[in-house]
Amino acid sequence: MAVSLKLHDPQRPSGIWPPLPAGGELTVREFYDAHLLPRRKLQRKKRTIESDYSAISGWEKYGRSCMKRWITDRWGRLTYEITSDQLLTDPPIAIIVDDDLLRFQSHLIDRGLTAATANKILRTLDPIFAEALRRGAILRQPCWERIHQSVSQPFIPSEDEVVRLYLACADAQWPTGRLPRTDPTAYWRSIIVFLSNYGLRFGDMRWLRWGDGIDLDARRLCWVAQKTERHYPFAQVVPLNDITLRHLRPVGRSSGPVWLWMASSSKWHRRWNDLVQLAGVSRKKQNARGHKIELFSPHALRRWCNQRLNDHSPAAGNWLLGHGVDPKHRVNSLHYSRIYEAPDRVAKAILTLPQPDVFWQFAP
Repeated sequence: MAVSLKLHDPQRPSGIWPPLPAGGELTVREFYDAHLLPRRKLQRKKRTIESDYSAISGWEKYGRSCMKRWITDRWGRLTYEITSDQLLTDPPIAIIVDDDLLRFQSHLIDRGLTAATANKILRTLDPIFAEALRRGAILRQPCWERIHQSVSQPFIPSEDEVVRLYLACADAQWPTGRLPRTDPTAYWRSIIVFLSNYGLRFGDMRWLRWGDGIDLDARRLCWVAQKTERHYPFAQVVPLNDITLRHLRPVGRSSGPVWLWMASSSKWHRRWNDLVQLAGVSRKKQNARGHKIELFSPHALRRWCNQRLNDHSPAAGNWLLGHGVDPKHRVNSLHYSRIYEAPDRVAKAILTLPQPDVFWQFAP
């Protein structure tokens, strides 16, 4: 049973304990589910809902551990009655103030997140507090201050480092041969060559399927970028060049995913890091928590692909990676075919892109 806490407050006459405003007793998640989620579903904002819940989960992990300290430290400034049940769960939305969001921001930085990520999480929570203010659940929207952090130059591997990684695939131990066409060397080399020529994000690669995604007979690659699908909901179609075709055929199947994946992406990335260590091209950086992160990630090959294509044909890499799509063509694709074919100049750049000699030397 919930018992009201009657802590002494010298600024408030004894016995006067106003209740929480209507809706103010709800936690951030409960308020979101009751008032914002139905609207998000009507707008069909699937990725927005995923981002909202991700931010709320981060808030809850912090809120549960700090709730008692908040109440104790700030009791004289509270204006509402809090029950013992609420001390054991997340803080009611009505008692959250600026200090709480600033502490939460510091907590995210201490966990090793970048300033940009911490700012994004707090930005995601802002519409929830704005809706609570509009509905009278809070009297004032809590504010926070954006952290500015200098952006370091992103790591782009050299051709020599990519070649060493490619050659190290000959000693790779995973995936094992339990499933058909899972030769470790062919598996990793096909991924390295594919990323070096097309630069898809890791999430988009996991969704690629034989047939509709990669068609070896038609020499075609077709995909929709998940990250920008909300703004660019159309498929990009590009031709497959010879070197990529030769590396994809040994891992090809009639249907299903193009590559074998682990259930956990973090486990797959550990296998990737093992290969990077084996090649002797590891580049590590220490984050705010003192943990070392591998810079030579699959995304580093995406940057290398962008650099190579732009050097070979100006802006070809930007188009392929989705960084510079002509709005005029985007409108046409939305209203008509919903498929955006690569311009002739981009297609020609992909087909004539110079390749490292070892790619041809060891191509199946």
